[in-house]
Amino acid sequence: MFDEKSENGLIVCGKYLPEELLAEIFCYVDYTSLLNCQLVCTRWKILIRNYVWRKKAEISLGRSLLFDKEVPWDVYYLICKKRPFERNLVKNHSGEYGTQKYWNILSDGGNRWKVENPPVGVPPLPSNEHVFEGKQFCFVTSYNMCTKVQVIDLEKEGLTLYVLNNLQPPIVVSEWYSCRWDCPGIYECAIQLLTKDNKVIDSFHIRDNIEGEKQNQWHYAWVEKNFF
Repeated sequence: MFDEKSENGLIVCGKYLPEELLAEIFCYVDYTSLLNCQLVCTRWKILIRNYVWRKKAEISLGRSLLFDKEVPWDVYYLICKKRPFERNLVKNHSGEYGTQKYWNILSDGGNRWKVENPPVGVPPLPSNEHVFEGKQFCFVTSYNMCTKVQVIDLEKEGLTLYVLNNLQPPIVVSEWYSCRWDCPGIYECAIQLLTKDNKVIDSFHIRDNIEGEKQNQWHYAWVEKNFF
């Protein structure tokens, strides 16, 4: 029988570990192994579900979360598993896997969408940006309108309704863009936050005319907005 006042679960390899120290160790355990740790004993299960998952989620989020007994532990578990705050949610962002992988082509004017590796007529992509992973893949358009769209399901990516409504994380959108040295271009990026029935909650739009001295160099578009 489980005795809450006993040292059950706190004796590891013959050594007594205070509950606070054991919890700190659990924070460095990967999420898959942590699920197995919950099965060891009742004390470990209570400690992990009541504290460790939330602490690991705080590390991922980069800020403290108020303790709320009403929040199920699996809300924090999904943050740790899906890592929505630690990765790019846009898939195939550089075109490495082709022009249509994860993208819906809306307009394909001129010589149509293509992928260049490395991009032609512009300097190499910035080597100090981790998002490129040391690669030089780049979506390119031609002399007519080319547009594409990608829909990101925030819930599937680990941002549950509780996270969106209560933690209200800001959405950050950034992109590198350029045009060739021998012809100007127009860059546009539109972001919309949609409900499940595709009603627009909020949006923002970026537009830049790339001509003259702005040609043949990389520009960085960055927007951070809290939609909630």
